[in-house]
Amino acid sequence: MYGIYLDVLKEYEGNGYAAFFINWLKVKYPNKKMYVYSIEQSKNFWYKQDFEVVGNTVWMSYN
Repeated sequence: MYGIYLDVLKEYEGNGYAAFFINWLKVKYPNKKMYVYSIEQSKNFWYKQDFEVVGNTVWMSYN
């Protein structure tokens, strides 16, 4: 299992860099299930990326 940490500096938020990276991961690993540990402030971003909440946790998954 691999771990990737993604954080976008405040001055670059909203420019599509994180979405570009996540879309790249989706293309590179099309059949892999992805999990993210989401903080409350970034949940909308993950929803836009088609991630779903896992049960009653702060984890979200895709695929």
